[in-house]
Amino acid sequence: MPIQKHIRDVPSDKRIKVILPMDETRSTPYKPWDALDMSAVGLHILTPPLFKMEFLTCLYLNQNNLSFVPHQISNLASLELVDLSHNKLRSLPREMGKLRKMQELLLFHNQLEMLPFEIGQLFLIHTLGLHGNPLAEPLRTYASDGTERVMNYLLDNVPISDPPPPREMLRPLQTRYRQGESKHHSTFTVFCYNVLCSKYATRQLYSYCPPWALEWDYRKENILKELEHYNADIILLQEVEQSEFYGYFQPELHQRGYEGVYRAKSRARTMGERDRKFVDGCAIFFRCAEFTLHQEMLVEFERLASSVGAGSQDMLNRVMPKDNIAVGVILKHVKTGKPMFVGNAHLTWDPVFKDVKVVQAALLVNEVNKFIEQYEAQLPEESKGGPRMPVVLGGDFNSEPSSGVYELLATGRIGQDHPDLEDRDYKTFGERVGFDHKLNLKSVYTGEMPYTNYTHEYKGIIDYVFYSADRFAPTELLGPVDAYAMREFDGCPNPHFASDHLPLFGELAWTD
Repeated sequence: MPIQKHIRDVPSDKRIKVILPMDETRSTPYKPWDALDMSAVGLHILTPPLFKMEFLTCLYLNQNNLSFVPHQISNLASLELVDLSHNKLRSLPREMGKLRKMQELLLFHNQLEMLPFEIGQLFLIHTLGLHGNPLAEPLRTYASDGTERVMNYLLDNVPISDPPPPREMLRPLQTRYRQGESKHHSTFTVFCYNVLCSKYATRQLYSYCPPWALEWDYRKENILKELEHYNADIILLQEVEQSEFYGYFQPELHQRGYEGVYRAKSRARTMGERDRKFVDGCAIFFRCAEFTLHQEMLVEFERLASSVGAGSQDMLNRVMPKDNIAVGVILKHVKTGKPMFVGNAHLTWDPVFKDVKVVQAALLVNEVNKFIEQYEAQLPEESKGGPRMPVVLGGDFNSEPSSGVYELLATGRIGQDHPDLEDRDYKTFGERVGFDHKLNLKSVYTGEMPYTNYTHEYKGIIDYVFYSADRFAPTELLGPVDAYAMREFDGCPNPHFASDHLPLFGELAWTD
């Protein structure tokens, strides 16, 4: 039975043993036991059979004569409460830091002077009982301030684990090219990454991450190292604050041969200069030696919903309040002289608004299509009549591969009866804009990544890079992080990963 959430620093009530008469046992439903009370029984040591009870969630060992705890206690991974109060403990094994489900660790009245820093990794703890121990400084001072202060101090000083092995480059599961065949075609690389802007990187959301590793100054340096390492021709970044684009990413990447285009979320238009610089948005960078910029596009879903949403309460009340944006550019590839559209989108995040995500995706592909048509209509007559301009569209779509957003983008249409639309009033929108497109998009990744977002609460695929399947083909892509190494982390961000998202990287070849 899980422990209910309690007020911080206040131990929960001890479970009460109830012995039922024989006649009542016949009528009482059986409940598997998951707590063990061995308090006040004169224990001097804990024996190996105890550590085979991996089902235990509560373990009471208080009021005994224990002088140490074996490191095998880490086998009891389901523990949520451990009471070791009133013993003779002088130390704890660092392996206790692996008991990640722990919520209460009661150590009152022992002989502890310090705690292993690994205890700080128990990020679900709300009560750490230390009163009655001869604590050394600075732990004594922190303990007087309560559990949260102690846990932050311990987590801040946890030894940094070894970095995971480098992610390997893989041959895509779905590509038209045989191994090595693409070398006869012009290629370019794309990097897509939600960098987790500083205002969203809070201790409340990412309590498993050491505070210093959440600091933007630390994370942005690691992000730049990744950008340098993959050295992509096109870079798509989401959640870039306006001040960080102009004050950090643009100047740093300019020195490395890139130019960039940036737009902040729509709310920035209504803010003063001081507040506007903290609004996040989307950025596209391109290598100047590979591409030239011809035209820019901004998609503001808020404004589009307002212009096409008349007569639909769901458009006005659900879609219009979301100020997400997408940014796009038309680039000309220097080597081939061919133009291409590159887009970067960040759709609304809330799972409650699946319908809004689908509508945003429909608005996006509609705007991309119109933008390309308007651009091509302005070309000289001798330049018209060729193949349609290809598209690369990446971003954080906050939608899994089973979603309506993915189905719309990857197959070209969804019906208005799709479950993600929840029978809401989008009939007029379907008639005016439609839930279809002819961009012929496919995802670079088609099963190679088990997740692109990795936190303690959620692990799933929500980031994509789409491409025009009639003009491009993927030849190589960045594979997943080593699965064994990821099991060592409670989630991202952490000292080795700057964001809760994992970057996508792939090479695309022209097929014509």
